Amino acid sequence: MQALVIYTWVAIGLIIIGILLLFDPMKRPSRQGLVESGSLGSHYIQLWEKRCRFLCCVRSADENSSEAFKNVADVFASLFEDSDLVASDLAAALVLLRLKRKHEERQEESFRKTNLHMPICRSSTASIGALQDEGGLPHQQSPRPEWMKVGSAHHFMKFALASYGWPWFVYGRFCQACCSLWSHLHCCTCCRAAPNYVMQDNCCLCHTAALRAITGLTEENITYITFHNKIYEVPFFVAIDDETQNVVVAIRGTLSLHDAITDLNAQCTNVCIEGLPESCLAHKGMVQAARFVLRRLDETRALAEAFAARSGYGLVITGHSLGAGTAVVLASLMRPQYPNLKCFAFSPPGGLCSKEFALATQNFVMSVVVGDDLVPRLSMNSLHDLRHKIMCVLDTCRQPKYRVLAQGCWYMLFGISASSLDSASSVESPSQDRPLLDSTANSYTYESLEDVQVTFSEDGTHRPQVPRHTEIPLYPPGRILYCFPKLPEDERLDGSTGEWEFTWGEMKGFSQILISPFMLRHHLPQIVLAALEDAAVQASDPS
Repeated sequence: MQALVIYTWVAIGLIIIGILLLFDPMKRPSRQGLVESGSLGSHYIQLWEKRCRFLCCVRSADENSSEAFKNVADVFASLFEDSDLVASDLAAALVLLRLKRKHEERQEESFRKTNLHMPICRSSTASIGALQDEGGLPHQQSPRPEWMKVGSAHHFMKFALASYGWPWFVYGRFCQACCSLWSHLHCCTCCRAAPNYVMQDNCCLCHTAALRAITGLTEENITYITFHNKIYEVPFFVAIDDETQNVVVAIRGTLSLHDAITDLNAQCTNVCIEGLPESCLAHKGMVQAARFVLRRLDETRALAEAFAARSGYGLVITGHSLGAGTAVVLASLMRPQYPNLKCFAFSPPGGLCSKEFALATQNFVMSVVVGDDLVPRLSMNSLHDLRHKIMCVLDTCRQPKYRVLAQGCWYMLFGISASSLDSASSVESPSQDRPLLDSTANSYTYESLEDVQVTFSEDGTHRPQVPRHTEIPLYPPGRILYCFPKLPEDERLDGSTGEWEFTWGEMKGFSQILISPFMLRHHLPQIVLAALEDAAVQASDPS
């Protein structure tokens, strides 16, 4: 009987997984009449809005949440409304794209090795070209401000990491982190008053304890901390850094579903700020979050108190991921009042600023990108470009899906060997007569999204498909310091091993998503801190 019950639950689990992988989840209605009436897009928007609300357990209809969920649903609908792909199709496409990229990198590296005058380009740096030292500058850029140094970035990354509180602090080193937190905990604050500068921490002030353990700040150096978190409303803290003589505003990155909704609210909105061009556009969710932080700073007078305690100190605004994007917009909003402020943006979203806005931030924003990090390369344009490449690779692949997925599982466990690459020009070595993506109506090429016009046919006529939300390309902000592992990928056991090198990159070099095993790992704040620590040592010791 026990064996029968276990078998039944396993069978149910496999059936659910099979449904998720093999069946279309979009509930697509009949296309006849819907395309002409224009109601197909609204059907998908309503469907994705229900899913987002269900996932976030939000049923209220306040103005902020309603607008946010509609915008997020519009983003998802624009990506998936014209494709009949299921999860297994996407998994197979990612395997094929990884093989294709790995094969191209291998060819490029072999070519560069035979041409000794050209620097060898590692896989992580393939998108931005030749390496440059810290003093080098990409083409078409003005001289870099003196304060933009690797050591300074490493110092303020500690504040960005501290804004997350205890979850990322204990990640990967639970026992050691608990010992470090113990001396900073305030137990049973539910029975006694918490410090007046802390808002909405837990009963033992674990977030505040982690913040102090990471930064080494005392209670006298912390002016204000809030962990209040809703859509468009992000946690942050204000502290006095006597080491660098700056008041620091550190904004937390993504750590909740509310933060994820803010991230996904990726439409453009105008940023009207004194001193910036009128055509500046930015990520809508992060503009709203920056305005929330600015309002809270004005209401609490946290900055005024910090500057009153330390007259003559400068202002630094920093953050990681969502916090980085919010910090950049906040720095732009506050710059008319604090013209000498500095902003350190760690792993900022790629879909943050229009070109005019990104160029305008180069004098006061220093961005840091590590390795194959997905987020600084993530924008609506790069997502549609990836979607286009997925359709291309599925349309040209002649291998059965099960074989591609089996190869992907093998590569995840044992890596991609040279022999596999030689035999795995999978995209170009057919083993069946029809493509993996069985669609005679579509026509795809390996051209970039900017140079190709994808067409589809319903009744024998071809109509152009123009991706929504891609009219204006968005870029990472400011001057970009790019850190990458020194060892080639085949010699790395994980994303943190080996020393790190660094160079100054251009914003256009991060316009495409790189399919890599480390595309998520390189986004972790601990990895960013480790890379900057190693790069700072190299920068301080040129020999």
